[in-house]
Amino acid sequence: MRTTSAAREVLTQVVARVGNFTEESLVEALATTLEQTEGGPATAYGIHVGNLSAAMGDPAYRDALATATYLYADGVSTRVVSQSLGALIRERLVTTDIIWPILRVAAVGKHPVFFLGGRENQAANAADIAASRVPGLRLVGVASGYFPIDDGDRVADTIASTGAHLVIVAMGVPREQVFCKRFGARTGARLLMTSGGLYGYITGQEARAPFWMRRVGLEWAFRLLQSPQRLWARYSWGAIITARLVLAARDLRRRDRLEKESSRRGR
Repeated sequence: MRTTSAAREVLTQVVARVGNFTEESLVEALATTLEQTEGGPATAYGIHVGNLSAAMGDPAYRDALATATYLYADGVSTRVVSQSLGALIRERLVTTDIIWPILRVAAVGKHPVFFLGGRENQAANAADIAASRVPGLRLVGVASGYFPIDDGDRVADTIASTGAHLVIVAMGVPREQVFCKRFGARTGARLLMTSGGLYGYITGQEARAPFWMRRVGLEWAFRLLQSPQRLWARYSWGAIITARLVLAARDLRRRDRLEKESSRRGR
């Protein structure tokens, strides 16, 4: 298969930058970031097949992912493609799970938190639940994610007025990363962390897969069974994109190996 420029850029600019984090090491890195007072906002994005699919067709979105501070594997597809590039990603880190140790870090460090995203009142309800689960959590504001993206400056100014250090952005792909790229600095936050449908899970409007399915990487199957009409096309296309990237990664590694062999013979 001939490697397309889009596939090559997704592999080199995005997948190759996905960190080999454990939950402990990622939380530690984000905790350190929250203590930093200079250098502009950091961004942390969980990468799954939805991100990879969007990045294949949108150079601007690829750039948004490529310029993130932290990328971590929030999907089986990301680990599979990374392995095809020759990298080992030890853990799949689902944002819905790791958000709780992050919020506990924010509470201990007295870092103000802002919840952005979801439908009307969803962020507010999620914030109430989070505050009840994390003692000492200081939630300083919430806002719906349903606004024209060109109004992002207004939303960013609202966040800045609260003094939030940590902004949880739950607006779905690609919108949430685009918001962070365009307006993150204007929020004045130290860390912006995207989280997809997090607020729906916190409020119980979305159900998580049983633990055993999450552990063996079958959460996607549980979600598909829950909403087959809504997710069938998305997951089918995601499987195609994953296969394309795996083949492209193998092609890149083969070419790299041939170039190295040719270079050695030419010495």
